Amino acid sequence: SGFEQIPIQVDVEYPHRVGIDRLLNVFAAQRMQVQPSPVITVDSGTATTVDLMTSDGTFRGGSILPGLRLSAHAMHDYTARLPLLNVDEEPTELPILPGRNTEEAMRAGLFIGQLGAVRELIARLTDAANSRFQQQSPPGIVISGGGGRQLVRHIPGATYVDSLALHGLAFLVSTS
Repeated sequence: SGFEQIPIQVDVEYPHRVGIDRLLNVFAAQRMQVQPSPVITVDSGTATTVDLMTSDGTFRGGSILPGLRLSAHAMHDYTARLPLLNVDEEPTELPILPGRNTEEAMRAGLFIGQLGAVRELIARLTDAANSRFQQQSPPGIVISGGGGRQLVRHIPGATYVDSLALHGLAFLVSTS
């Protein structure tokens, strides 16, 4: 898988099955911190990943859920009448509830549902960082991916970094 080249520990059941993008994300996010601290990365693309790395440089795992585009396609492809939403345009505000037509209702479900899921996952990973991994400081939150631009505005204290995994590759090259 190539993860051996990334100078981090991978503390999960099947280390070789972890996507290299997830490992590069946490590696880059941690390198961007002012001092060693835990980090949570959110990468919102086709799938959305929310992952934890502890301050000792150990990837602890996380979660994977359908991203905005995958969810939009699923609603369209597996229902008789729901249209295919374009989720790539970036609304500056969250959809208004209640949605008063099908598209508004779908948009609200997709964006607010994704935001709610990501917030909940961040909260639970933060709890795990403190209780299971004895982290002294709260994790930094770094968000990437196409859907991340919309999410970051609604997650207090989060930072958006475009192409986080590519930053991870650049850090790798600079340390080798």
